[in-house]
Amino acid sequence: MAATDPANNASLALAFKAAESLSFRLLFSFDYSTPGSPWKVDDIVVLLRNFTSSPAYFRHEGNLPLVSAVEGAKNADDWVTIKKKVDGLFFVPDWASLDADKAVKAAKGVADGLFNVQAWPNGTADMTTDIDRKYLAALGRDQVYMMGVSPWFYTNLLNFGGTNWLWKGDGLWDLRCKSWPFSLDDDSHCSWVIHYVLGREGWCD
Repeated sequence: MAATDPANNASLALAFKAAESLSFRLLFSFDYSTPGSPWKVDDIVVLLRNFTSSPAYFRHEGNLPLVSAVEGAKNADDWVTIKKKVDGLFFVPDWASLDADKAVKAAKGVADGLFNVQAWPNGTADMTTDIDRKYLAALGRDQVYMMGVSPWFYTNLLNFGGTNWLWKGDGLWDLRCKSWPFSLDDDSHCSWVIHYVLGREGWCD
């Protein structure tokens, strides 16, 4: 969700209304990588106060509202303030611009877990679990790992950074859905794994 998108308020109200009628669950993922970023603390606080009380808002283990972010590691300290102003949040950001061991320590460990958005191999390479295991190794016992799952990734948005590529996706859905969660080593400190399904088509989720 982009910070300056003029459709945010109206779209969110409609989305939550529809979700409530269908017993569907939604959560916020604040995008810090789009034009108009970063998000302002007060804007995030208002949205969280307005919508996390909805029965359609997704809650971690049925308890705390789950909130994520796409990048924004440079603004990690903002989330210390946000979590003070909106009590009881469960914050699991994608801070892929930082190594997992640094992301987990950002703003004195403000994140309750980390989201790995890298659900695709790079170019023609095969997908491995190497990046997942780096996250698992960095996370503490009481922190969670949110693993991205996606069947494909292509983009052709020449007006958005000139991006135009297709990454290898044959068999990717089977690998990261049917074969996962993978066996964790006995010394793993990650408490559990969340699967987050990503549909990347021209960078539009």
